[in-house]
Amino acid sequence: MRIHMLQPVWLLISLALALTGLPQILAQTAPLDLPLPATEVTVPTETRPAELPDGQNLEGHLIRLQNRPEMRELSPEEAELWPPVFEFYQCRQFRYAWFSGAAPRSIAREFAQRLSAAGEDGFRPEAYGAAGLSERVARAVAGELDHGDINLLETDLTFAFMKYARHLARGRVKFTADHIVLFVTSREVNLTARLEQALASGSLEPALRELNPPFAEFWKLRESLARYRALAATGDWPVVPDGPLVKPGGRASAGRLSALRQRLQREGFLAAGTGSSTANAAKAKTAVYGRDLSNAVIRFQQAYGLHNAGLLGPETMAQLNVPLTARIRQIELNLERWRWLPDLAEKTWIRVDIGRCQLAVFEQGAPKMTMKIIVGQRDWSTPQFIDQIAFVSFNPTWFVPAKIAAEEIAPMARKDSSYVTRNGYYVVDLRSDKQVEPDEVAWDRVTGSRHIYGIRQRPGSHNALGPLKFVFSRNLAIYLHGTPSVNLFNRASRTFSHGCIRVEKPIELAAFLLNNDPKWTRDAIVKAIDSGGQTTVRLAEPVPAVVLYWTAMAGDDGVAFSPDVYGLDEKLEQALAKIET
Repeated sequence: MRIHMLQPVWLLISLALALTGLPQILAQTAPLDLPLPATEVTVPTETRPAELPDGQNLEGHLIRLQNRPEMRELSPEEAELWPPVFEFYQCRQFRYAWFSGAAPRSIAREFAQRLSAAGEDGFRPEAYGAAGLSERVARAVAGELDHGDINLLETDLTFAFMKYARHLARGRVKFTADHIVLFVTSREVNLTARLEQALASGSLEPALRELNPPFAEFWKLRESLARYRALAATGDWPVVPDGPLVKPGGRASAGRLSALRQRLQREGFLAAGTGSSTANAAKAKTAVYGRDLSNAVIRFQQAYGLHNAGLLGPETMAQLNVPLTARIRQIELNLERWRWLPDLAEKTWIRVDIGRCQLAVFEQGAPKMTMKIIVGQRDWSTPQFIDQIAFVSFNPTWFVPAKIAAEEIAPMARKDSSYVTRNGYYVVDLRSDKQVEPDEVAWDRVTGSRHIYGIRQRPGSHNALGPLKFVFSRNLAIYLHGTPSVNLFNRASRTFSHGCIRVEKPIELAAFLLNNDPKWTRDAIVKAIDSGGQTTVRLAEPVPAVVLYWTAMAGDDGVAFSPDVYGLDEKLEQALAKIET
């Protein structure tokens, strides 16, 4: 019995998957942008046991497996993963990978242990059947499995590898109407080649490690997950009792300040043993909110993206009392987000962190500069997407979106039509493309997201886009741009825009993007802005830009958490819940 007898089965499976609208099966085996051996992998001799007797051969086992009723109950992702399993064994002439005869190879035991520790990756071990696989491998080591059980364990280990490896490289969620990231081109993994690599080397760890995102921040966040889990092993951190707002130097309940001290010490914002002892605090009713404690609160506020004056108020209290288990889950969710990125580790690119309201520039993979940004309000949220910056526009005209015109400009113009010209706007009748005087506009008809008037804002000090606009390759109507409202960059929370991204240092960003063009020095950029002239410069080489929503970012000083302003952590949690169970 050879391959020709299997083909009808797999043709039917492929047809069924196609009819359900699932992604193309073979996309799962497209090459990954990671180095693979240039020559054919030689599988060690121990993976090529003698031909098994009839009825124990994996080809027949796979056919019988596909005919089981439970195969019709596979999730879409699991259904996509079975063809690579078949391809893997087809390339091996249906011989064992994880077993040598009836004995499991050491790599099988290593993989079972790795799956049991999948929590280190932010995954749930039960999603891969880790406990059952470990128990069955142990029974195989003890010689307690018959040939049928060995066949089943062999293919189950391969399937678990395919699933786990793909999750490491690409993440677990599929983007839906409820959880959208636009233009994601996830790294594709040649799953069968990866497994053969690992088998040839005799160890899984190097092959699995290089499937992870190749970013320093990802690995720091993964290390932080282990640290926070170690903290949780000794219990949650203390709850700080509510109370009135306290300024540095003021007095507060001694018990409250004692709990605050312990809370900050647990997370490392205050050295153990600093300040008043618990015994002394217990004797007093009130205590001074002193410098050591308020400075620790300032460090906490800086890490958590809060107003960092050391005030012990409602926002700070709310973040202090988020349970440790919730912070652990927040780290897991943000590890998932890193897995959506293309391989940019050694390239020049821009990272826009919506959650932290920060932009970072990387040159050949190394951090070049950072700046504050202003992103969309909750009801005008900045979308998540991956694209390229292709143009820099000098002294741009703002074409006001119809909804903004109806909701914000028209109400002011109804009261006083001179508001339009005072703020640098002019009006165009879209039917004739001719300019209309503001006092001739029927402002009561400027409603909703569609109307006959287009409102423009001339370049100048009032222009909402500032002196520079950075345009993406795709026509999203979302830009990076400057702003006249530079005072807003002093706010801790910076969700003020209508979806576009205002940058703190537009001239510095333009100088970086145009640094390959000798005529566009920083001085030349400033001169072009000051001239008032409008021009658009195409970048010689578009620069990749990742616009994503992180709420936990790790650095050398630990994890910086952000409030979930858009509620996207909750949506990601819901998407993952369907996969992790």
